[in-house]
Amino acid sequence: MEYEYYIGGTHCNSCQIILEREIGKLPNVARVRVDAGSGRTRIRWNGAPDLERLAATVRHAGYQFGRRSRSWIATDGSTWSAALVAACLVFIGWIAVRLLGLDSLAARTGTGIGATGALVAGLTAGVSTCMALVGGLVLAYAARHAQKHPEATTIQKFRPHLFFNAGRILGFALLGGIVGAVGSLARPTPVVTGWLVVLAGAAMALVGLSLTGLVPRLSTLSLPGWIARRLGIGSDVREYSHRGAMVTGALTFFVPCGFTQAAQLAALATGSFGGGALLMAAFAVGTAPGLLGVGWLSSAVRGSGGRIFFAAAGITAFALGVWNISNGWTLTGIVLGGPSTAAPVRPGERVSVAEVRDGKQYVDMTQDAFGYSVDRIVVKRGIPVVWRVTSENSYTCASSLNLPAMNIAVNLQPGQNVVEFTPQTTGRMRFSCSMGMYRGIIEVVD
Repeated sequence: MEYEYYIGGTHCNSCQIILEREIGKLPNVARVRVDAGSGRTRIRWNGAPDLERLAATVRHAGYQFGRRSRSWIATDGSTWSAALVAACLVFIGWIAVRLLGLDSLAARTGTGIGATGALVAGLTAGVSTCMALVGGLVLAYAARHAQKHPEATTIQKFRPHLFFNAGRILGFALLGGIVGAVGSLARPTPVVTGWLVVLAGAAMALVGLSLTGLVPRLSTLSLPGWIARRLGIGSDVREYSHRGAMVTGALTFFVPCGFTQAAQLAALATGSFGGGALLMAAFAVGTAPGLLGVGWLSSAVRGSGGRIFFAAAGITAFALGVWNISNGWTLTGIVLGGPSTAAPVRPGERVSVAEVRDGKQYVDMTQDAFGYSVDRIVVKRGIPVVWRVTSENSYTCASSLNLPAMNIAVNLQPGQNVVEFTPQTTGRMRFSCSMGMYRGIIEVVD
């Protein structure tokens, strides 16, 4: 006879594999199929069902027996209360960051770079720009892993972060050496980078919502079984493989960050494998304390404070995800209709109208560590534009200037830089830094 049961706490293919393996060991069980998404479990028995042993087996594996599938919106008042407290804590934390000046820490970092400078830059990036994307992803998935495995020890939860950062350091050293030896750095176009950031932001936001507990159904999202097995899910390590964690850390070499790109350009300038490897490895070592700190927080949380911590981590990850979606969308160059989407760096909009002379139109702009001196530039259609950009701090995200609509991506050098293009159609074009954080609009008129 075949019966259907419900098991609570399932969320991925690891759960499915573990439960099918453990339940399949019970006497009289001929076949078992677990749906990790809904928790629906079908068991074919050769004899009478042994519900007592079945329930004990499920509980021993770390799940709940008899709980039905999740809803889309949480109905538990305590979940909303925890989320409200967490939101207040996140807001207080954000105010503290602003008061301490951590949000502008990058602006106070020097422009020189060598191995020592790269280490200092990494320390700065680890609590500022790198934390915005890499740290946000680490926070989201680390907290998710810790939330779903409360039975794991602190060391077991923290171990993936050690492998992630080890892979990041080794990968940065290898790729930095290649950059130094080859003498060129292949980077994706701003449009491709923009869509990658949008996808990363979306994943971060979804995981963040799941962590808050306000949308229980999101916890049913999981990878297809064959992908889960390829990644090592279902083995003793469960949620990750050491190799996968190290490869992921190494691939963050290609995540757009002003500090990272400045270090990559410095590695390029060394002209040698050893010099490039040393410089990029030092940078990755510098970012490790900040990223490991996020991992430790997620690993060490215990007891009654865990629910509020996970909700706070979820709200933070969701906010960073939405912010990165906005930044990535800017990099794509797509401008929607309606009011201007330019986001000023300083209060008040600053407009610069091009001056036409000798058959060309000239416009001046200054770039510093806080972004750009203008938010909107007005130019005329069909007339060549000479865009003169004075870079006062080339060691910042803002020094990587992108104008996707004209297929322009330049790394500004100290002093005056000249960018030329001819707009052929009226409308608005976005320009921004390589992360989409600092941005503006070029408005083309007749």
